[in-house]
Amino acid sequence: MAAHGTTRGGPAPFPEESGDTRHCCRAPGADTEKKELLAPGLLLLFILVLTCGVRAQDHLKHTLSGFVEDAASGEKLIGAVLHEPDLRQGTTTNRYGFFSLTLPAGRLRLVVSHIGYRSDTLATRLDRDLQLIVALHPAPVEMGMVKVEAE
Repeated sequence: MAAHGTTRGGPAPFPEESGDTRHCCRAPGADTEKKELLAPGLLLLFILVLTCGVRAQDHLKHTLSGFVEDAASGEKLIGAVLHEPDLRQGTTTNRYGFFSLTLPAGRLRLVVSHIGYRSDTLATRLDRDLQLIVALHPAPVEMGMVKVEAE
């Protein structure tokens, strides 16, 4: 008779082959328990991967910021409009002439305008946060003749 846990004179490679279940890794029904534990684990892993993918996309956005000023005087322009027509995103300058706009990485066309100034279009590649000073040139507003009469 073979010794406990051995087969043909040597130790059994797997405890279940020797008939001894005291050292066996598997208990009856362990396969179904593993499957029940595996399903929620896979779901959690899927959610984590999906969340990381969304977070990775956040890194594909960069901030374009700076000031808009009068080209002749250097005076900061309040209420200048900056927009990217293809993305349909834009902003205006604050009371200090400052703007900040977060856009997806890539090529962009930034149109800058203000009443009484010629519009300017800047083409650039946004692959990092970028700071600009945009100088607009005055453009006289031509109006038709205005006639003022008193009664």
